[in-house]
Amino acid sequence: MFEKLINNKLFKSKDLGHGVIMITDITGVSGYLVMGTERALLIDTCCGIGDIRAFVNKIWRKPYDVVLTHLHFDHIGGAYIFDEVFITKEDAQYMRSEFEESYPEVQRQLDNKTPCGQFKNSFSIRLFSCCWRIL
Repeated sequence: MFEKLINNKLFKSKDLGHGVIMITDITGVSGYLVMGTERALLIDTCCGIGDIRAFVNKIWRKPYDVVLTHLHFDHIGGAYIFDEVFITKEDAQYMRSEFEESYPEVQRQLDNKTPCGQFKNSFSIRLFSCCWRIL
């Protein structure tokens, strides 16, 4: 069903059976790859240390979607690596309310690809650079 279990310095994989692989990052936080016959679902993206997408791509060679269970840093840290992630309606509402004031500035800087000092390397700008889809 999958290519092979792999481990490296930043991630470990463990086969839980029934098409489920637990992926644990160097901090001890886990996400899960649930594999079907043609697609898979990556549930949570760990802390964002290392490239979880490259790690998953070595295990699973077919298309997969990414869903975040909630917006805690240890679940969304690697979201910026993906072009699209899915979040709940409640989390989307929270993001809009929490980042309403800063979002236009972040979006302007992303659109213009201009340096933005200390803010340039912040966590927020990396998160906003992926496409959020609401479940």
